[in-house]
This record gives sequence, C-alpha cells and structure tokens, in this order.
Amino acid sequence: MLLAILGYTIDILLMLMVLSILYCFFIATFTAPFVPVSKKVARKMLAAADLRSGENHIELGSGDGRVLLLAARMGANSTGYELQWPLVLLTKIKAFFLRRKIHVHLKNFFKADLSAADVITMYLIPSTMGKVAKKLESSSLKSGTRIVSYAFKFPDWQEAKKVEREGLAGPIFIYKVGENKSQISNNK
Repeated sequence: MLLAILGYTIDILLMLMVLSILYCFFIATFTAPFVPVSKKVARKMLAAADLRSGENHIELGSGDGRVLLLAARMGANSTGYELQWPLVLLTKIKAFFLRRKIHVHLKNFFKADLSAADVITMYLIPSTMGKVAKKLESSSLKSGTRIVSYAFKFPDWQEAKKVEREGLAGPIFIYKVGENKSQISNNK
C-alpha cells in the first residue's frame, strides 16, 4: 500500500515537472523573458520618477516584484501586472514575509485600467515598446503621470528626462503625460 502511494506521488511530481517545463517554454516563447532589474536600478528608476508616499505606482511586467516592493517601502500604493504565475506567486510570498502591502495580478497589462497611476514603471523588450505606447496613449492617464522605462525608449516619444549614470547597463527614460492628458510630452 505504501509503495503504491509512493509510486503515485512520484508520478504526480514527474507530471507536474513536465507541465512546469512546458509552461515555461510557452511563456518564454510567447511573452517577454524575465530579466530582473538590480535593486540599484530599481531605486534609481523610482528616484528618477520622483515617486512620493501615497502615490499610485503601477508596474507593467512586474517580474519578481522587486520594484513593487521598493515602491511600497517608499509609501506608494503599488500594483503590478505579470503573466507568469510563478513570478506572481514569488512576489506574493516576498510581500507576505516583508510585510509589504502590494497588489499583483496575473493579468495582461494591455487589458488593465491604468488611469489611476501617478507613476508607471517597466523594463520590457524593444519590440513591445510601440504597442505599449499605444496602450498608454489610450489609457486616460492623468496629467502629470510619470512613465519610466529602463533601457528602452518609446518610438516617436520625447522623454522629459534621461538618466545615464555609472553602474547602469542602460539609460532610464522618464516621460510625463502632458496637459491635454492624451499626449506624452516633456512639459513639466
């Protein structure tokens, strides 16, 4: 009896391992890969955005949650969108143990409402930046919303600020929603 239970347990574990590998292959094939920013870069991104306590921070592609958790530590209301469930789970576990109140959703950010954001951060891949720009332009963002992208800029957008410092693998681009709320501009 014990051997039968052990046999079934091993079968289930092997099946879960195969499914996990297939899932990771699917995610790696059809979404952006998970490449985390360093804590140093995360701090510089949020500092460049001038994130303040009480502001609403949204991260597009929140990965393991390091930017979300840092923003929450700074007093922001932090929300992330991520497509990979293991990363969502990891973020929730980290938030629990660090006692940080964040919201992370297993959801495509293209289907999310971003209108409450004061600051939006991202570290995406160059091939998606044009599509993300269209999403942001159609999202009814508030005037003054700061959009921060690490390493990759938006095509046809003029950044309000560009941060290039020693120790960064790439620049940090900061954009600001203009007065007419539908255009990204460099007006402060």
